[in-house]
Amino acid sequence: MVEKEGTLVPPTRLSDYGRYPAHMSDFVAPGKYSLGRRKVFDLSFLFAAGTVEFHQVEPLTEYDWNGAGSVGSPAAEYIEFCLDLGNVKLLVGNLPLPLLVQQEDYLIHGFGVGVLPAQDFAERRELLIRRGHRPSFAYLLEERDGRFFAINSHASGVEQVFIRCRPYAATPHLDITIAAFERITDLVRYRLPLPVSLIAPAREHSDRYSSPVYLTYRDDNLR
Repeated sequence: MVEKEGTLVPPTRLSDYGRYPAHMSDFVAPGKYSLGRRKVFDLSFLFAAGTVEFHQVEPLTEYDWNGAGSVGSPAAEYIEFCLDLGNVKLLVGNLPLPLLVQQEDYLIHGFGVGVLPAQDFAERRELLIRRGHRPSFAYLLEERDGRFFAINSHASGVEQVFIRCRPYAATPHLDITIAAFERITDLVRYRLPLPVSLIAPAREHSDRYSSPVYLTYRDDNLR
């Protein structure tokens, strides 16, 4: 709900989240949301989008909790982007270019690095760790005295990032959707033009894409 002239009403457009105070179910530790109590969020920072920078990167993280050596099969190419939101920056990185395609969303399950899908099969999480890409990450950052510090995204009202590549659009781009996952709502969507150097690779990956096993695995013994 958003607060318009002292009254709580459902938003009619995504932009309402940037124009009015947003009221969403309050979090109750350790892991539930109140039906009767709401928390107020100022989401206007999400609607101050400015310039964006893309970089090709080499991941420095991996799912290697036991120190057993390299885990996972790194994709051939990884990218990151940093979107200027005025006083805040949105940094999303270690994105495997072969999975940024037009067929389905690439999902970052939570702000931080290597956040695993909490409600998925254990087998699929294991397949992701052993045969998937290096851990992706998303952070909200603010600058203090020339250094960047991560903001508590949960307290800011944001939770997940959905990325859909549109390499064959008139202007090839990435659609970036920021969601408040537990509250089941999209908050904002950005359209980021693809750098010229990424257009041809993105089209090639979309042409050759098939869903990874850790997305398509199913356990037929479950009922």
